[in-house]
Amino acid sequence: MKWYRKAAEQGNAEAQYDLGVAYSNGQGVSRDYSLSYFWLSLSVSRSTGGMFTKRAQYRDATARKLTRGQLKKAQLMTREWEAKHPRK
Repeated sequence: MKWYRKAAEQGNAEAQYDLGVAYSNGQGVSRDYSLSYFWLSLSVSRSTGGMFTKRAQYRDATARKLTRGQLKKAQLMTREWEAKHPRK
């Protein structure tokens, strides 16, 4: 997970997706749907074509597992991260 996180923090969409899935399934980390949604959202914003669709569907399925308040917090985390880490 350490290396996935490092790559994800550098904007790697594949690593962001993998972290999102890991948090959703509790693989190597504690299950956390809010963090899953956060990483999946970042991955979606950096994806195109078929990968965009697949990742967006997974993100949306994860969103349905969150309360309205949890979803708002996860969306805020995503917007704040995006503002601090603009795409190159």
